[in-house]
Amino acid sequence: MKLYLTISFTLVSILSLQQGNAQQLSGFSQGKGKLAVAISTTREKYDEFYFGDVKKPLSVTNLDKIVTQSYNFYTAYGLTNKTDLILNIPYITTKGNQITDNKEVGEEHFQDATIGIQSKFYQKENTTGAFSVTGGVSLSTPLSKYLTNVIYAIGNRSTRITPSALLQYKFANGIFINGQGGYSLKTNKVPNAVVSAAKIGYAGKVYVEAYISNQTSTGGIDIGGPGFTPERFPETKVNTTNIGASVYFAGVTLGVGKRLSGRNAGLPSYYTIGLAYTFKLGK
Repeated sequence: MKLYLTISFTLVSILSLQQGNAQQLSGFSQGKGKLAVAISTTREKYDEFYFGDVKKPLSVTNLDKIVTQSYNFYTAYGLTNKTDLILNIPYITTKGNQITDNKEVGEEHFQDATIGIQSKFYQKENTTGAFSVTGGVSLSTPLSKYLTNVIYAIGNRSTRITPSALLQYKFANGIFINGQGGYSLKTNKVPNAVVSAAKIGYAGKVYVEAYISNQTSTGGIDIGGPGFTPERFPETKVNTTNIGASVYFAGVTLGVGKRLSGRNAGLPSYYTIGLAYTFKLGK
């Protein structure tokens, strides 16, 4: 088994989109027999929340702010030179203080495991670069019975299947641009959602990227709207638009991001740090 202190493009692409997007595709493949492994942590905090599409201070819920810390184990294995198998397991903690009595509340559990497969099924090269099309599907399912009826919940405890596709053009000088879209089918009355993302970056001795990602629910209710009760939190319509950037060099990945807008969601800023390595299995 050989250790490569080289850029794991598939891995970094997904680490940079951890905010509910573990099912994101990458325009780069691991290569047959290569195993990418990463551990990372993401910290986010917010004191504003969208109730429906109206932004209000979180203090209206008697909480000063919510701080979320997630710890992720991620791995991707190259089944072939074009097809990767992917696994992501997050452990998440959330904390907040009630304003009236300064009592701490929160959640701490494994969240949802995601397993996926992606394959680059088309690529055409020319003198300026290469155009490729990658398709994939992921399956996410809860690993614990975490709460879903509180504003600081770590998830909605649904199982979801997300097929998606990505188009990418990588120039010969290492600059690339891509866009992807998918549809997330969810259980337990959680609204289905359209997911999308776009990136621009550079893949060379150093990997750098900037991205924008979006989730738009196709149904659901609003927090505080008609028919809403705390038990119906998982049924809320959750829309989010995030921007961010990440960089990877010599086994270390760093990322920052923030939420631009949302619906029935917090408005956090966040940062990520992780260690990522690629191993060659066998000869």
